[in-house]
Amino acid sequence: MPHRPTYPTATRADVHLVGSGPIQRFEMWGRHRSLTESVYLSSAVLTEYGYAEEMEQLLQGTRWHRLFMMRAESSLPLTIEFLCSLELEPSTGSRSMNFQSIDSRTTLTFTLLGREFQLTVVDLATHLGLYNWEETSAPEFDTAPYLLPTDIDPADFWAEHSSDPDRFEGMGRARFWIQQTWRILSFVLSTSFFGRPLNTDRVYPDDLNVFWSLHTRREVNVDVFVARFLYSQSMGNRTQIVCGFVVTILFRSLEGSAPIPRAQMMMRDLDAGMLRNAHIRRRLGAGSTESNAASSSAPSTSGASSQVSSRRATRRQPTPQATPATTQADPTPEWARKILEQQDTILQRMSEIGQQQASQAENFAQLRRTFTSFYSDVHIGLTPRIDDQLDLLELLIFRRINYIPPPFDSTFLGQNYEGEDEEDNSYAPSSSPDEADFEDAVDGDPMDVEDDEDDDENADA
Repeated sequence: MPHRPTYPTATRADVHLVGSGPIQRFEMWGRHRSLTESVYLSSAVLTEYGYAEEMEQLLQGTRWHRLFMMRAESSLPLTIEFLCSLELEPSTGSRSMNFQSIDSRTTLTFTLLGREFQLTVVDLATHLGLYNWEETSAPEFDTAPYLLPTDIDPADFWAEHSSDPDRFEGMGRARFWIQQTWRILSFVLSTSFFGRPLNTDRVYPDDLNVFWSLHTRREVNVDVFVARFLYSQSMGNRTQIVCGFVVTILFRSLEGSAPIPRAQMMMRDLDAGMLRNAHIRRRLGAGSTESNAASSSAPSTSGASSQVSSRRATRRQPTPQATPATTQADPTPEWARKILEQQDTILQRMSEIGQQQASQAENFAQLRRTFTSFYSDVHIGLTPRIDDQLDLLELLIFRRINYIPPPFDSTFLGQNYEGEDEEDNSYAPSSSPDEADFEDAVDGDPMDVEDDEDDDENADA
């Protein structure tokens, strides 16, 4: 979203507060909150970008379409009063626990311009125009889910409909939605009914219910969804609130044409800059029809100028075969049209490739963990044998052992290790020198300790 200006906050004199509870909430957080712009799903920019028809098919006949058509002015004093006075019945005493318990049987109590109202969630649905009385009386109204069904794994749903290489762990990025229309809806909902206008690229598990219902064409309880949204605006440490237009629609339904204090339009039409910030690309060939229509309908100024333009056009096109006749009707190349037609299939295939790469990465990680475990086991198993070799080396160095048992029976460099030597009853090779020859060879060696001892004895004698 583009940078938003700072909006004013309400003072105690601006807000009608009745009772100690609303006054206490106003002093704690109500006086710090301000209205922030929300985005309206405009069809003009969708047509310009080439998504108007696809968006219409996605929302047509769904309850979400009614939700996106809600539009009204906002009043800061009226909205702050509504949020500070909002209570639920039954109540657990904790606003966070109350939020989790909201369903179609919950009752909302609040004040508007000092007048107290008490509405059930069913009543709220009719006052906001989301349902009529016949629809709320149907059994499907109570049984329709308002959260993602428990048999739907959020991670699996995210992996199927996004190109995110990472697993969904509590939060995803809207830029990874494969369907461009889902990215647009996620952006618009973040600025309005998701209540996070400064974090439009985030997707949480509760958000998936919207896209699951649109994908499966399953009915959901949109009224409970709105009730939870309104109550969530009075929770947490948020300073920006976007529910002002909903409060205004509710007030007009309850009070008719009563004047609204400090009313102002806080809803902006979706524009091209917002789509760019939401990582939405223009469809190939989008807007070409409008450009061609504009160019063909341009009036000629004079006969002379028309002749000059005709001569210039003739010089630019020396041969009639240079430009096909279909170019003026549709400037989009054939290859681009094919890509456009198969765009969703290509994106789906890219998502599958990303999932395969993620699976291969997981297999490689498992192989690496297996090898590491195997290496550790082998290393631990070899450690005692290495210690034994070190002990043997210590014996060789400090205890002057002349010969060591061979590690195997074989012949090495002409020396025979097979069997025992018959002469000296040892395992030394047969080519070893005789002991007497060995003594003569080392006699006189300064490193010969025995020779030094003999010399010392002769000197003493």
